[in-house]
Amino acid sequence: MSKSRPVPPPEEVMSDVLFEVEKKHIRLLIVDDNPAFGLAIKDYSELFAFQCSIDCRLAGSEDEAAEITKSWFPNCVLLHLHLSDGDAFSLLERWRDGLMTLVAVADQHSAFIEEAARTGGADAFYTRSDNPEDLVHLIEEVIAHVPGAPAVH
Repeated sequence: MSKSRPVPPPEEVMSDVLFEVEKKHIRLLIVDDNPAFGLAIKDYSELFAFQCSIDCRLAGSEDEAAEITKSWFPNCVLLHLHLSDGDAFSLLERWRDGLMTLVAVADQHSAFIEEAARTGGADAFYTRSDNPEDLVHLIEEVIAHVPGAPAVH
């Protein structure tokens, strides 16, 4: 004799989709004259694909950043403050009243540089690192600072 399985009432049947999450789309412009840093951020951002989509564009100079933003509007910019070709602080000034999150990046931490960046319009400050844990933390910060982005756990 075989046992029959109980059948739940129709309202308790689970759907094929357990949950749906609306993903936040982050358009991230990385302005840095070190292409390896931008490529690392782009690669590590794929770790968060389950949570949000991050469309990364890279600019190596102030002029490239200005050209990109003529036809593509980022909602977050990672801006290296020590550009060898251009003035990062003029970009901060130009973009500070826009609808984007500005994250200033410096080669080393300095309270003076951080204060200048925040006064210039940066929403956040980050000391550049190529340590994978630091890069993941930076992307978490980007996600946290972009309005409407999902929380990172």
